[in-house]
Amino acid sequence: MIKNLFLLFLCTLILAGCSGSQKESESISKEVAVTELGTQKISDTNMIAVPLKRPEPTNPTPEEIKKAKRKCLYDFELATIDGGNLNLCDYRGKVLIVDFWATWCGPCRIEIPGFIELKREYGNKDFEIIGVSLDRGGPSVVKSFAYKMGINYPLVMANRQILLAFGGVSAIPTTFLLDRDGNIVKRYIGYSPKAEFEKEIDRLLSKAS
Repeated sequence: MIKNLFLLFLCTLILAGCSGSQKESESISKEVAVTELGTQKISDTNMIAVPLKRPEPTNPTPEEIKKAKRKCLYDFELATIDGGNLNLCDYRGKVLIVDFWATWCGPCRIEIPGFIELKREYGNKDFEIIGVSLDRGGPSVVKSFAYKMGINYPLVMANRQILLAFGGVSAIPTTFLLDRDGNIVKRYIGYSPKAEFEKEIDRLLSKAS
């Protein structure tokens, strides 16, 4: 009888010790979990995880923004027929038509009045036309022609850089339509009516800059 009571007492002590160890282990586990999450310990019964406070993303400096905006596929100078220089990158933010043409090209001549009208209608709406002449006679020939035709948009002389930048030109007129970011959206080979350009210009201008 006494022996049985002793065994029962011994088992009770062992179970109490196990229960205490388990509670202690659970408490430690909770503390470790909270510490690993980088949170504050609220209580054992109401433990709320607070996300780690990570460093705020570094915003670009004004100079870095300007530098990114300067990145452009067409960052080179083109000689204008008036003796100046023109850089297509200066037209970023505008919808742009780049027309490769020549004074001796029949379809080019037919297309020019439509460009003159487009310039008049869209010139104050973030839109520009740049005529790129492939004439071998030089700027003076183009300037005289432009005066007679009443061309109202900038004209430049083609060089190797612009031909390479646009992937080469095998026929004229070849006309490229660029979006506000300087991406080529359309390429037209041969004469295209004004209405065809208008549709695409309206679509690109309607997009936010």
